[in-house]
Amino acid sequence: MTGRQWAVAVLAGIVVLVIVIAGNAHDGKKSDTTTTASPDVTVDVSKSSCVATGVSDVYTGDGRVVFLFTLRNAGDTRTVNVTPIRHYDDGETNESAMDMLVDVQVPGFTAKRYSSPQYKYEAHAHDVSSCGLRIDSGDEITIPARHL
Repeated sequence: MTGRQWAVAVLAGIVVLVIVIAGNAHDGKKSDTTTTASPDVTVDVSKSSCVATGVSDVYTGDGRVVFLFTLRNAGDTRTVNVTPIRHYDDGETNESAMDMLVDVQVPGFTAKRYSSPQYKYEAHAHDVSSCGLRIDSGDEITIPARHL
């Protein structure tokens, strides 16, 4: 095999490898990291969840829910707004601007863990069935709901 034939064979192998990798990158499986409104800031779903207490105040019947989440930033330091979303077992959804975490600073080229304040909900009327996060004005990103 001459030098030119060897170079063509190596180049062809690289092209095939790139095509195989690109084809498997989107094989229909949900990624553990979900892209948000910013291409640089993502939610690491595998390291994020909401935790609901159920009834924690026997006098009012209210419960508490807290959001624990990890944001990854592949670019320079920036700030985002994070809106926690609660879905209840009776079909009701709570996505309130009053709960929004405003100007959350995400350091560049890192992953950082965050937590929200505890939000009150009427646990005697319904329970948290699933949760999500909205970064800036992006799509809702579903995260696991856990119960104490």
